[in-house]
Amino acid sequence: MAAGRSAFVSLAVMIVSGVLAMLLAVAVTRGRSGWLKPLNFLAVLPIFIPHSVMAFAMLIMAASFNLLGSITILFIAYLSVAFPLMYRAFVGSLQHANTDVENAARVFGMSRTRAFMETTMRAVSRGAVIAAVMAIVAVFNDASISTFLGTSNNQMFAMKLFTYMANEYDSLAAAYGIIMFLIAIPFIVLVSRAMGVKQFKAI
Repeated sequence: MAAGRSAFVSLAVMIVSGVLAMLLAVAVTRGRSGWLKPLNFLAVLPIFIPHSVMAFAMLIMAASFNLLGSITILFIAYLSVAFPLMYRAFVGSLQHANTDVENAARVFGMSRTRAFMETTMRAVSRGAVIAAVMAIVAVFNDASISTFLGTSNNQMFAMKLFTYMANEYDSLAAAYGIIMFLIAIPFIVLVSRAMGVKQFKAI
């Protein structure tokens, strides 16, 4: 149950933060407005805040809005963790992307959105894969946020595993960790090949 809950939250976080991060990354790397620089700083600021501090701040917010222990507050908390990671990955990819093909596509009649999706988005697919994996790992690997914001009936996988290891003295927890690791390997390879990441062709 905890693993399924973590999978659901991680997928939701990956999709929402991926879309928001890509939109902001495009605006920052291509825009010329002065307000984009402070916005860029604010976007990466959560990276420098300890998760326990962030979780405690959100605990107060969750109590104020009666969201303590809900999937909603867990989603918001993990979104604030995953978004800056995905944003930095997209910014790094877009800064090194060649836009000549996109500009040529627009000259030949493609709309700006379609030209971006057909050319530049494919070129930054490596960054997209890295960003997606980072978002999923951020949810599955963090126990401090679910410790503050979760309940005994609404625990994430990392907290459930940590609690089991603290209260039980067998090898089942280690087995769960190995199984999750083995499941992650083919998933990452499959997604990477589908997106055209060349580093995984030798696997």
